[in-house]
This record gives sequence, C-alpha cells and structure tokens, in this order.
Amino acid sequence: MAVATSIKFKAIETLLASARRHGRRNLTEPETKAILKLAGFSIPKEHLVTNARDAMRVAGQIGFPVVLKVVSPDLPHKSDIGGVRLDLHSRNAVRNAYHSILKDVRARSSRISIEGILVQQQLEGIEVILGATTDQQFGPVIVFGLGGIYVEALNDTVCRLIPITRQDAQSMVAEIKSAPLLNGFRGLPRVDKRSIVTALSRLSTLVARFPDQLQELDINPMLVNAQGAVAVDAMALLTRSPSDRKAPGRRNWKSRHVGRSGHPRKREVSSQPLKALFAPRSVAIVGASASKGKSGYFILKNILDGGFSGRVYPVNPRAKQILNCRCYASVRDLPEPPDLVILVVANEHVKTVLQDCAIRQAKAVTIVTAGFGEIGEAGSKAQDALTTIIRESAMRVVGPNSVGLVSAPNKLVGSFVPFPKWPAGPVAIASQTGIFTGAYVDALAAQSTQRFGFSRSICLGNKIDVDEVDFLEYAANDAASRVIAIHLESFKRPREFLAAANRANQTKPVVVFKTGRTDAGARVAASHSGALSSQDRIVTAALKQYGIVHVETLEEFIGTMKAFAWQPVPRGNRTAIVTLSGAMGVMAVDEMSGTGLTLAKFAPATVKAIANLMPKWQPVQNPADIWMALGSGPEKAHAEILDAVLTDPGVDMLLCVLLPIPNADFSNVRKVFKKLTDTHPDKPLFLIMLGGQVRQRWLRQLDSLHLPVYSDPRSAVRAMATMQFYGKHRNRLGLDPRM
Repeated sequence: MAVATSIKFKAIETLLASARRHGRRNLTEPETKAILKLAGFSIPKEHLVTNARDAMRVAGQIGFPVVLKVVSPDLPHKSDIGGVRLDLHSRNAVRNAYHSILKDVRARSSRISIEGILVQQQLEGIEVILGATTDQQFGPVIVFGLGGIYVEALNDTVCRLIPITRQDAQSMVAEIKSAPLLNGFRGLPRVDKRSIVTALSRLSTLVARFPDQLQELDINPMLVNAQGAVAVDAMALLTRSPSDRKAPGRRNWKSRHVGRSGHPRKREVSSQPLKALFAPRSVAIVGASASKGKSGYFILKNILDGGFSGRVYPVNPRAKQILNCRCYASVRDLPEPPDLVILVVANEHVKTVLQDCAIRQAKAVTIVTAGFGEIGEAGSKAQDALTTIIRESAMRVVGPNSVGLVSAPNKLVGSFVPFPKWPAGPVAIASQTGIFTGAYVDALAAQSTQRFGFSRSICLGNKIDVDEVDFLEYAANDAASRVIAIHLESFKRPREFLAAANRANQTKPVVVFKTGRTDAGARVAASHSGALSSQDRIVTAALKQYGIVHVETLEEFIGTMKAFAWQPVPRGNRTAIVTLSGAMGVMAVDEMSGTGLTLAKFAPATVKAIANLMPKWQPVQNPADIWMALGSGPEKAHAEILDAVLTDPGVDMLLCVLLPIPNADFSNVRKVFKKLTDTHPDKPLFLIMLGGQVRQRWLRQLDSLHLPVYSDPRSAVRAMATMQFYGKHRNRLGLDPRM
C-alpha cells in the first residue's frame, strides 16, 4: 500500500490524456520519464535542448561525462539509427555529438519529427531492464532481466502477470541467470537489490492502475548500483483507445464468458451450474442408435451398463425402442425437461436440436458432434450461431467436439468410448482432448496394478460455454474429488482461471498440463480444438506465480496425479534416497537438480541403524546404497532400514529404489510396507522397481497399499518435486489477477 499511495495517479492521468489529445500513442523519453517520476522512480539529471550552445551549457551544469540522445515520438529505439552518444567528456565533444546525431537521424528520413536532444548525466552501474507489455490472452505482464543491448542478445529475462506482490518481485530478481552479477560476482560491486524490487512493485502498481491505457512501458536500461536504481532510458506505447477492446494486445484478455458480465444471458443461470452435468436426475441422448458401430449406441449403452439410476431418454425419430428403452422423436416430446442432453447428431442438425433443448428448458447439454470452430472460418460461423442460442437460454453447454463426460459417484458414463468398468477414484479431470474420457482411461482400467481412478471426467472440446474455470469451481467444492487435474491447449479466461485455481489450491492440489507450447504445437492445437495458444513462458510464469503445479509431459501428468491421489503432501523438501542400486541413486540425485528438492542429512540414530546392517568398510550416506545389507536377510534389511529413515525427523519424504529379483526377494513384502505406511502415515513414500517376474508379484502384493511405483528416477523425482512445490505454495493466496 505504501507504493500505491506514493504514486501520483491523477497527475499521470493528465499526462496520458494530453498525449491522446495530440493523437499520439508513442510517448517520448521525457514524457515517459515524467510519468515514472510521478510514480516514484529515480531519474538522472537531464535537460531537453534544441541547439548545440544550450547542449554545451547544460552539460557543464550537469557535470561531465554526459550522454546525448535524440528525442522523437517517431523513434522509440534511438540507438538503432545513431541517435545516442555516450562518454562525452568536454564541451567540444558535446557540440560535435549534437550535430552528428541530427545528421545521422535526418539521413535516415527527413520526415522524422525531432523535438530536441536530451542531455543526460552519465551514471555507472549494472544495466537491467524493467518492462511491461500486454499479452493478447493474459493481459499486462511485467518483465525483468539483464538490460541494455544484452536483453535481446542473451534473452535473460523473467516475467510475471501484473499485479505482483513484493515476494513476486524478489523471486524475479533471484531467478535471472545473471543474478550473480547483482551480488558482487568476481569483484563487481554489490548492488541495492531492494531498489530493484521496489521499482518492479511500482511499475506493477502503475500499469495495474492504467491497463486500458498503457500497452507497453519499458525502462531499458535501468542502472543499478550500491546507492539504488535509476531509470536511464524509457519509452511507453499507449493503447489505441482506452475503450477499444479490439486494439492489438487487448483482443482476448478481457473477454468474458458468454454467461458473464461481458455477454449477459437473457436468463439467469443456476447457482450450481454444473450440477446438471455431473449429477443429473435425467439424461436424454439425442442421436441414440441401435447400430453398434455408432457413437449414439455406445453412449446409451455406457449409461445403461454403468448403472445410472436416473431416467434415460433415447431420442431418435426413426426408432421406437433402443436397448429396451422407449425412444422419443425429439427433445420436445420428452415427458419432462431433461437435466442433461447428450447431443450426437449430424453437424447440420445441431443448431435445431440445441434450439429444441432451450425450448424444452434442458438444464445442460453436451455436444459431441464436431466440425465447428476447430475447422476454420465456416465452422466458427456455425459455432457463433450456437453461442447466440446459449446466451438466450439458461442452459450450460459443453463442447462442441467433445467425447463426453463421466461422473463416477453418480454412475454416469456419458462417453462414446465403450468402458467395461470405469476406474473410480479421487481425481477430477477436465481436458480439451478426449483421451481422459476415453482411450487413456480404457488403458488404465486394463492395468492389473497401479490403477488410480477418476471421480469426474469431462472433455471440454471447443469450450463454447462450459470451460476450465467452471470445472475448477465445481471440483473445488466436490467432496468426491481430492485432486483437480486440467489438460489445456488454450486458456479461455486465463486470469479467471488463475484466480479460481489459486483459491482451489488452498484445499486440494490443482495440476495443469498445458500443451501447444511450441509454435508448431500451437498450430496443431488450433486445428484440433480451435484453441488460441499463449506463449509458453508466460503460462509457466503465471502458474508458478499463483502456486499452481505445472507439468510438461503426459508421463509427468499421470505420475503427478497418481502421487497426489495416493500419498500425503510432504512437509518440506528434505529427501531421503534408499537404493539397492548405487547407479540409480546417482541418477536420482542428478534429477533432483533445480527441482527444489534437497538431500536430507541423516540423524546419528538413522546412520547407526543402517550401519548395524552394513559391512564396517561401507560408509552410510544419503543416498543410502543398502545392497550389502541384504546379507542380514532381505526382509530385515528392507524393514529396519526404511523404518529408520522414515523415523528420522530430518526426512520429509523417501524415494526407495527396489530390486525385486530372486536374491533380494522375500515373502512378506506387503506386511513390511503396510507396517511402514501405518507407522508413518504423514511421510510420502515413492518406489522405483526394477525386475522381472518377482517385480510383478511385488506389484500385486503392494497394490492395495496405494504406493506409487515409477519406472525410472526422473519420473519419480518429478512427481516428488511437484508435491513439494504444492506443499510449499498451497497456502499462498496471491493478488487477485482479475483486473
């Protein structure tokens, strides 16, 4: 609050209004610095002159050396055309520099408007950059990094969404690769990092106050030394109009849900908007079919075979009965307004059927049919027509281009992928792909061991109405769900998503798997689900800023869901590794680098307990290679050493590399590990198993204990690191990102 109250917002607003009255978007360096000064930034001694004589006089008053820079609203990047001169130590040097700058600039173009030459005090320090820009989807973003010309050469920058906390600013300063330069690296003087943190906080507060006016604002460079930070050069770009939502950089980030304030519905939406989707009392399947190869057949059969206890209404004008259920000619003919309609008809019929659903006052609709926004302009127009119907109704609509949805507590399997049995569990998952309501879950159900399950699963498809924010808000309050997993190719309401995820994170982990991270991947995502992808670095930074677990691969996504579903959240990052393979222990330590995990230091009692079972010549350390302890008996070695490590107060979690091979085998595997989990219920235990037939038997014996087993150190360590990250950040409630 001290930063905000010290900024003179009214005076800044006057300066911005003045520039707009003159029809200018590019602010000159003096104009931008005037704003920065009103925001509490330190500015060097400088003065704007219009002739060489005044330049020499001002330079003498400021004190040599000085810098000369051209000032023009047409030249945001002055150094590119020779508009800057440094290290001027005399009046003659200033005079010559003045004339040479004008000559170089006018040689580039005679139509460039030159307001004068800025004579500036030359300061010493380390150059950093502070900047703010507007991302099309995420809105105002703040950037920090190594400054001057090196920002483009080395790209050593980090970013966060505006607004930021002081803690965010501190983490930004610590994150850049060149951070050692700020700490006195190799004899360099230490700089006042607190002044950088304050400057970042001020810039965030300034842009957050004027998000509709400031499209870009760069301070490059800002010179930092032991005395503080000074804004040496700066430029700003205004939006085309404070109210122009279609201006570049503003097209999407302030867009709203079709049922939200941006596009108000004509009818009030239920206060429990997804209850009709996940807990319907009645379901109608429009396009139900008796043909076994069609989606309409499998959806109806899944619902009936899954044990759904509500009323089921097949809709098909060409059938009287399907799978022993009475069939209806249209939605309008149903005996009651259906809670949920699953729509699987030809593309050209979707609009008419959706209108019928609105007339019959259906509460929710899932559109399985594809061929809309994901196929291009023609499909987008057809999808817009559906949007109009939705806005005029109280229905909540999933899709189009959705595989369907599943609600395990309600025994509702509304997917067109045939399932012998849905694997129920504590994970609620929403996805833009159908594999988590289809093929992947089918593969999971076929596994004999390591089958964690899902409470709710929904394929969002093109997200015409129901999106990831709606699902998050529902899952956060769902007693059947302990973990929330989200797969996305794009964010529909990024800032509302972050706010919802940050709130949900307080009580249950939110795991995000964002694909379309590369340019090529983003293009494919657009054709797959009509998705508009954001820059990966902004997505990564935003999720980190709000303490949300972010994974980058399908393997990591699955491994993390399993870990959260089955293990307690660790209290800290102190990690113990017990291994029967020294090499695997080394691999695990390598994988820990940069994850936030640290190797625990064993207490003397732990060292003694391990040493009692080891040869005297073998040192005890972490990782603990216990192969030689098998000489005391495999069961005794596993039971006593793992118990000693889990008992250690300096250990927060344990990774155990097991070798279930004949010479390490023992019969009471389940008994040993059950006692460990019963004795240490608050400490997570992760396993890696390498072996053949013995491994398969161990997996079967341990399956009911819900111990996550991984195939390699990388997979295990990544899952452990995400749990530790969540444990560290779950109680952090960030600033509300909804500007």
